[in-house]
Amino acid sequence: MLGYRGKIFSLFKPLIKMSSPFKNALDFGSGDGWFASRLQEEGLVTKVVAIDIQQRRECYLKPIIYSGKNLPFDDQSFQLTYCIDVLHHCLEPITSLREIMRCTQEYIVIKDHTYQTFLQRLFLCILDEFGNRGHGITGPYNYQKGCKWFKYLESEVFRLEHLIHPAECHPITLNWATSKLHFIAVWRRQTNDEPTTKTLMPRT
Repeated sequence: MLGYRGKIFSLFKPLIKMSSPFKNALDFGSGDGWFASRLQEEGLVTKVVAIDIQQRRECYLKPIIYSGKNLPFDDQSFQLTYCIDVLHHCLEPITSLREIMRCTQEYIVIKDHTYQTFLQRLFLCILDEFGNRGHGITGPYNYQKGCKWFKYLESEVFRLEHLIHPAECHPITLNWATSKLHFIAVWRRQTNDEPTTKTLMPRT
């Protein structure tokens, strides 16, 4: 039976497989590097660069440690950048998104949370406490309300290509309560002749 990360990977993999293999990718907020190692092992990415603000004691892939502000890479350095359950830990998610977009040549994949009500946000905070305290991870719980991040990306040069929402990332017994709080989205950098799109989070 797949655990939480396995379920995310099973949803994430088909979305990028159609455009793989990528010569390189950036794992933004890589944690222990589990996703990076899976992508390389399965030949979806030739080389994954992991980056985080701290290093865990045990890692599948050792990350570059940075301040959490400006990424230490040139513009459009990576064909693919992905961040899995990371943006809501950032003090300023939009600032982090701006850096991610700057460093990305083609595709961005975001797996994170969204909420509409106070109770949904509270539930996400509780889930985060259970999931992250054991790893010494805390955060400001800056979850996306509605589709705020989507609108920001669309105001720049990326277009939404694929969206999974609700996303079933937990065991069946929890999906009824949690799937609406998870999404996985794939964005592609637009060329000059492509129109800007307007995409809203589907109603659930």
